[in-house]
Amino acid sequence: MRLPGDKLIWRTLRPILRGPFIKRYNLHAINSERIPDPPFLLVGNHAYFIDAILIEAFVKYPVVWAVAAGNFKHPLAAPILKASGAIEKRKGIPDTAALRKVLQVLKDGGIVGLMPEGSVTWDGEFGVVPPGTDKFLDRVDVPVVAARMNGGYLTRPRWADHHRLGWILRGIACKGFRSSWKGSSRSRSDSFRPRALETT
Repeated sequence: MRLPGDKLIWRTLRPILRGPFIKRYNLHAINSERIPDPPFLLVGNHAYFIDAILIEAFVKYPVVWAVAAGNFKHPLAAPILKASGAIEKRKGIPDTAALRKVLQVLKDGGIVGLMPEGSVTWDGEFGVVPPGTDKFLDRVDVPVVAARMNGGYLTRPRWADHHRLGWILRGIACKGFRSSWKGSSRSRSDSFRPRALETT
C-alpha cells in the first residue's frame, strides 16, 4: 500500500532533483540514518524558501507538507502543491480542518512536514511558535523528528537579491523534542537547537 504523499510528482522528480540539489546547495546531514520508518511528524525551522525540498533530500519516504494557504493561490506553486497532496493551512490562526488532515495522514501511516514558525525568517531569528504547538505535539501519538537547518538563512536571505554560495547543514533528531517548544519565544533560526539534538 502506498504511503500518503506517494504521488506521481514525488516518484518522478525526487530521483531527478535530489542529486543536483545536494550538489547545488552543498547539503550535508547529521544523524539522517536515525530517521525512523513512518509514521512520524517532521518539524523544522524555516530559514529558507525551499526548506521542504532540502529536507526531503535526506528522507527516503514521501512527506505531506502543511503549507500556508496563500501559496495555493500562486500560479506556479499551486499546481505543484495540489499534485503533491500538500495540506492547506491558514496562517497564524487555528485551523481545525488542517489539523484533522494532519492527524489523518499520520493515522494512515504517512509523514507530515511542518514549519511551526509559519513564515521564512526575515532576520535569521527563530520566529514565535504559535500557542498550543506543544499541546498539539503531545497529542500526536507518533515519533516527532526535528530537522534543524544551519546555513540556510545566509544562503538566500529574504532581503537578498540573489543566491549566495555556501553550505547547508541539516541536523536530525528523534527524541526529547516536544519539551523544547514549551515557553519558547524567539531564538536564532540558524542556530535552532531542539533539546533532542543535544542528547543525540
